[in-house]
Amino acid sequence: MYQVIILTGANTGPPTQPPNIPSTGAYKCANALRINGFSCLVVGHILDYSIDEINELLDHAVSEDTLMIGVSTTFLTGSPTMTGDLANNDTREEQLDSFVNSKSIMDKYKYVGNGFDKNVLHRIRQKFPKIKFVTGGYNANPDREVTGLDFICLGYSEISIVDIANHLLYGTDIPKSRKNVFGTVIVDDATAELHDFHNETMTWLPEDVVTHNKLPIEISRGCIFNCKFCAFPMRGKNKLDYIKSADCLRAELMYNYENYGIIDYSIVDDTFNDSREKLSAVRDMVATLPFQPIFWCFARLDLIAIWPDTLDMLYQIGVRSMFLGVETLNRKSGLAIGKGFEKDKLINIVKIIKERYPDILLYGSFIMGVPYESVESVEETNRLLCSGEFPLDSWKFRPLQIWRPTTVTRTVWLSEFDMNWEKYGYTEMDNPPDQVKVYWKNDEMDYFTAVELCTKFELQYLDVIKNRIGKSWFNPYLEAWLENESRQNFLPKYKRKLLELVKSKKSLT
Repeated sequence: MYQVIILTGANTGPPTQPPNIPSTGAYKCANALRINGFSCLVVGHILDYSIDEINELLDHAVSEDTLMIGVSTTFLTGSPTMTGDLANNDTREEQLDSFVNSKSIMDKYKYVGNGFDKNVLHRIRQKFPKIKFVTGGYNANPDREVTGLDFICLGYSEISIVDIANHLLYGTDIPKSRKNVFGTVIVDDATAELHDFHNETMTWLPEDVVTHNKLPIEISRGCIFNCKFCAFPMRGKNKLDYIKSADCLRAELMYNYENYGIIDYSIVDDTFNDSREKLSAVRDMVATLPFQPIFWCFARLDLIAIWPDTLDMLYQIGVRSMFLGVETLNRKSGLAIGKGFEKDKLINIVKIIKERYPDILLYGSFIMGVPYESVESVEETNRLLCSGEFPLDSWKFRPLQIWRPTTVTRTVWLSEFDMNWEKYGYTEMDNPPDQVKVYWKNDEMDYFTAVELCTKFELQYLDVIKNRIGKSWFNPYLEAWLENESRQNFLPKYKRKLLELVKSKKSLT
C-alpha cells in the first residue's frame, strides 16, 4: 500500500526534553518523498514493538506497490530499553541486527544473529522479492557486510532517499553513489547544499502524529561554531546560512495547531540562540500566531551572557526548556574544546535565568575527559550542581568518546578529536577491548576513570532529583523519566492508533 516504509527508534532525549517526541530524520525523509509524489509510512518507536506487532502492521502497509523498506539507525542503540531486560518475542531481543553498526555494539547489547531478518525482513522478501532494503542515519556503516541490504545513505538523506525511490520506480541514475566491496550501493547525501532549506515545508500526516502531542520543528541546520568534540556535519557555517523562513515556520505551526491542536515543540537547531537576527525573526513571527507555542531548544549559556536581551527574546518566543552544552567549568579546558567562558559568569547567568524566568527548565550536559580537566576539577563541578550553587534543573556527565576514522560507523560524522586526538594530548591505553574507538588517556585521567566518575555522579544526581520531587518548580518531565510511566502509558496507545490509521487508509485504496 505504501511505496516506502521507514522504521525508526524513539528520540529519548535528555530529561528536560518532552518524552516520546518523534525523531526528526525519518519524518523529514518521508516529507521529501511525499513532496515528490511517493507515499511513505514512518513507524516510530520500533524497538518497543514485538515481532508479532510489527508483522501485523507491515501486513497492512506492504503491498506490490512497495518499493523499499528503510531503517534509521540513529536511535537503534540509544533507547533506554536497549540496556534493560528484554521481553520474549520482542524486536529488542531480535535487535534489527542487519542495521546495527559493529560487532562490538552487537555484543554489548546482546544482539541475536539474524533475528529481525529471519522473523520480519525475510518474511517480506519471500512475499515481495522486488522490495529493496535501505538504511541510513547517524550509525549507518558503509563498510559493513550486510546480507540483503541494498542501499546505505550517508548524512542527511532527504535527497538520496528520493533519488533511490526514483531509481526504483523509473530507472533513473542515483547521483553521488558507489558500491562498497560487498556490493551494497552507498549514497552520499552529507551536505544540505542540494535543496532550498530556506523555503522548505514540512507537513505532518495523521499517521506521523498518531498520539504524539509534541513534535520536532527544524528551524536551522548546521552550526556557526566548531567545537572539537562535535561530530555533527555543517559545523562552522556562516551565521545566517540554512535558516528556515519565518513564513514557512508560521505555516507549519498553524497547520499543526489547526489539524492536531499541537503547541508544544522540540526545536531542531544545533544552536538556536546563535544570532539576534534569527531570534528576532522567530519572535516577531510567534507574535502573529493565535496561540503561544512552547519550545525546547539547544542553547549556549555564554551567548545569553554576551547578549542579555536575547533571554527575553527566548521567553517571548516560548522557550521553556533548554539543553545547555556546558561541557566543563574549567576555563582552560573550555578554551581547548571551543568554549571557555568563565565559570563564575556561567553560574551567574544560570542564576539570572532562574530568577527572571523560573519556569524555564535548564538541563546541562558535561563531558568527562576534556583536555586539562582533572578529577578534582570535575568533582568540584559535580559538588556545585548537587548543592544547587550551580542551579540547573537537571544534568548529566558523559565520558569523552573518540572514534577511529578508519573503523567508525559514522563515516560522515567525525569530530576534530576523532581525526586528530593525539594533537590534544591523548594517547591510547594498553590492551583496548576493541578497535572501534580510542580508549584514551591523558595527564589527568583515562577513559575508564571517566566512565566510573560518570556512573558515580549519576547515582548522586538521582539522589538529588528524588529529593526535589514534589517541589512546585520541579520539572514534571523528570519525574516521568524517573518512573517511566509516561513511556509505559504512551506506547500501547501509539501502536494501537497507528495500526488503526494504516488499516483505515488501506480500506480506502
